[in-house]
Amino acid sequence: MKKIAVIDYGVGNLFSILQALNKIGVKCVLAKDNDQIDYADALILPGVGAFHSALEKLNKNKMASAIIKNANEGKPLLGICLGMQLLFDSSEEFGCHNGLGLLKGKIVRFSNLEKGTRVPQTQWNRVLVNGLKTKLFHGIESNPFMYFVHSYYAISSHDRSVNVKAEYGGLHYCCAIEFENIFGVQFHPERSANDGLQLLKNFCDFV
Repeated sequence: MKKIAVIDYGVGNLFSILQALNKIGVKCVLAKDNDQIDYADALILPGVGAFHSALEKLNKNKMASAIIKNANEGKPLLGICLGMQLLFDSSEEFGCHNGLGLLKGKIVRFSNLEKGTRVPQTQWNRVLVNGLKTKLFHGIESNPFMYFVHSYYAISSHDRSVNVKAEYGGLHYCCAIEFENIFGVQFHPERSANDGLQLLKNFCDFV
C-alpha cells in the first residue's frame, strides 16, 4: 500500500484533510520530521495563514529542503491553498519572500477587481477546467464548484505546466496547476464535497 504523508508543520487544518482522506479509503501519516517525508511515497503540503511565517516554520526544522529534495527526485507533491502558494518562487505578502521554487511564478494580492468585490474571496467558485487534460480533475464533471478562502493568488510563468483558471471580480487567475509530479490547488478539496474528494483520490491514484 502506498504511503501518503500530510506534512505537519503547525500551519493548516490537518483534521479536515485527514478526515477527507479517510473517507476515500486512503491511509496516511502526519509527517513531523524529514525521515517521515523521505519514507513516504507522496506528499501533501497544506497551509492556512501567512506565506512568510509558513516558510519560517518549514525552514526552522529543514522540512523545506526535504520537500524540495523529494519533489526533485520525482515524488508526487500536492500543495493545498497556502501550500500551493509555497511551491512558487516568491510571494508579495507582507514584503517579498522566497518560496520553495518548485514552480515558476509569484504570489500577489487580489487588486483591480470589479467594484464591490470583497477580499478575501470566501465562497464556492467555479473552476474553469474547460476540457483541459488534467490528472487532478479526471472523472469530475466539467467546471466544478470548489471552496475558496484566500486573498492572494498565483501568477504562473511555468511554460510546460497545465494551468486551470477561476474567475473572481473580473480577474481570471490560476487556481490549480500540474507540472510533472508537482500539483497545486488554491481551493480546499477537503471542504469541497464529492468533487473535492474525487480530486484527492485522483492525486492518490497517481502515486
